Amino acid sequence: MTLTKGISERVIRDAILTDATRYPGANIFNLDKKISDLNDISTDDILNVLTGKTVKDYLIYDDFSDDKVVNRDAVYSNIGGEWKVARPEWNVYDGNVSVSNGILTMDAGADMKCDIPYGIHKELLCLKFRFRNKSTPSSGHFTIRFLYYQSSKTIYYMNSPSNNKHGIVSVEDGSYNEIVTVSGIISDTSWHEVTIIRTADGNYEYILDGVSKGTGTTTYIPPYSEFLVNNATDVDVDIDYIKFRVGGLIY
Repeated sequence: MTLTKGISERVIRDAILTDATRYPGANIFNLDKKISDLNDISTDDILNVLTGKTVKDYLIYDDFSDDKVVNRDAVYSNIGGEWKVARPEWNVYDGNVSVSNGILTMDAGADMKCDIPYGIHKELLCLKFRFRNKSTPSSGHFTIRFLYYQSSKTIYYMNSPSNNKHGIVSVEDGSYNEIVTVSGIISDTSWHEVTIIRTADGNYEYILDGVSKGTGTTTYIPPYSEFLVNNATDVDVDIDYIKFRVGGLIY
């Protein structure tokens, strides 16, 4: 049998069996159901089968409890009937990043990134993370680029001393756009929890420590492939956890 996307049933099965150790959630019975129930199958459907996930899964669920950021194996945990991708392999490509007692520290100037297993299109999306400045920043930007392809095609959170703003920003094919921003910066050394929600039709909400800071809209979706965390400020930053989910909220 050949699916209308041009990918044969056998190719998908072989991919599942080959990647069984990498994707322990892969479910051939789920594949059987998809093939028998659908005349067509989308790219996301195929990738969901290969990874054993559903569209309501966590793409990133990392509390750094293993005290590592690199040289680690991703752990797929079935929690509440949903597969959570815990402990992704982070690539530190600039500066120093370390973890101790479950807290990740990014030195000033440090960058890290990880791959996202499949694309996010017009779906409910939620990002939640908890961070603190180790001292008061005076220049640069702390950013989490949760939809990233390149610097001219990205949507991200920023706490920016250089711009004297914090919130959600996009660069849409080179055009800078402030989706939801607040004047001033998060300058203290207390822990702060950031939540970003995007609805399927492109409505964003920025929530800081449980309080909504505003909403905004963009339908732009970059052809992203990575999730980047960039501490381009002049101080070290601690991160307690990063959680990134499609298809549902994070509570």
